[in-house]
Amino acid sequence: MDLSRENHERAKQDGIVVPFRFDLPKGRYQLHVGAKDLASGQLGTVRHDIDVPDYADSRLSFSGVVVAASDVPSPPLVRKAEELQALLGQQPTLLREFSPFTTLIAATETYGAVDSGLAVTAEARTLDGTVVRTTPACPLKPGNPSSKTGCSVSFPLTGLSPGTYSFRFVGEPAGKRVESPPVFFTIR
Repeated sequence: MDLSRENHERAKQDGIVVPFRFDLPKGRYQLHVGAKDLASGQLGTVRHDIDVPDYADSRLSFSGVVVAASDVPSPPLVRKAEELQALLGQQPTLLREFSPFTTLIAATETYGAVDSGLAVTAEARTLDGTVVRTTPACPLKPGNPSSKTGCSVSFPLTGLSPGTYSFRFVGEPAGKRVESPPVFFTIR
């Protein structure tokens, strides 16, 4: 990968985003990612187990959460993530430490059937689970089980004390609470 001097310095500090999207049928998978530094010959690998549920049988579920930030430039990208940029309004960031004046822009995809209009909210919690802020995110319209909808929210951090928090999307179809996987972040 050919990086300009500026992007090389940013990559050393913030990393590099290599967006890939996999649309997989239900089942268990293992994702393997590897990288090699051509200058030093060093290798790095990571494996991650993925369990794709049968969304046709589910009422509501969320994908993972992707985050951008109002005052943080995105790290260099190997290629643009058009779908993520459309949801976030900008490219995602890998950073998880922000100033208290940052506005997080977060996005998820929802899957499954919703019987009637359902409001999805975004919430931040302290590490002990105390909800410190909720924000309306997006309404969902009734749909078929295989439908997929993007949901995004601007989530100001102003007023939150320095510390570590978790962020997630939440919906309550038929009174049953459903949450996205959490994203942890720190306010400095």
